[in-house]
Amino acid sequence: GFPVPDPFIWDASFKTFYDDLDNQHKQLFQAILTQGNVGGATAGDNAYACLVAHFLFEEAAMQVAKYGGYGAHKAAHEEFLGKVKGGSADAAYCKDWLTQHIKTIDFKYKGKL
Repeated sequence: GFPVPDPFIWDASFKTFYDDLDNQHKQLFQAILTQGNVGGATAGDNAYACLVAHFLFEEAAMQVAKYGGYGAHKAAHEEFLGKVKGGSADAAYCKDWLTQHIKTIDFKYKGKL
């Protein structure tokens, strides 16, 4: 897989070239970094809420564009949210998942939304 940035900060290598999505990805990096640094229920709840909001926005953009990879992409989101909600995804797992997801799964929609 791709190396996880350390410190965990969004950089131009994560660009999808959709400003709304790139800005949301930056927010996800910040929320997951805060969760890892601060810990606790509040930081975890905030990270989860950011993930849910972003996934809904991204999935809606895919549906509007009739993006062919929508079903598999939504399933990946749901599986990840289940792990986060179930408590089996620590900060290190979340950082790695987001890095790999953006650079492999999200990059497939470049130029298609």
